[in-house]
Amino acid sequence: VLALVTFSTFVSSITGAMAKLAALQRQRVDEEKRLRDFLASKKISLWLGHRILASFRQWVAHRSATTKPEDLPFLDQLPASEKMQLRTEMFQKYLTEHPVFFHVADYDMAALMNICNSAIAECSYYP
Repeated sequence: VLALVTFSTFVSSITGAMAKLAALQRQRVDEEKRLRDFLASKKISLWLGHRILASFRQWVAHRSATTKPEDLPFLDQLPASEKMQLRTEMFQKYLTEHPVFFHVADYDMAALMNICNSAIAECSYYP
């Protein structure tokens, strides 16, 4: 009986994940169809339309490959000290590549933590 319940739960979780994946795929297909319809309604040239669709597909691939803290609601529930430490570890390695911030980190780590938590925002651009 326990094995049957465990197996049923496992199958249910797989089914739920597959449904979610199908919904995401359907959303991407709908977005692409709306873009195609837009390009056709505006009589955009095939050459430019093809380039725009290629950029769209690249953007979709990039969008699904990057996870930002805003995508993880759980992180909002962390205590303030852990959020500060998380942001510091996220950005410190990039800041300290610059000699000024390298010395700031050596001299006053609290100042570097303040910079990481108040003066930096994460953004990404697709090529």
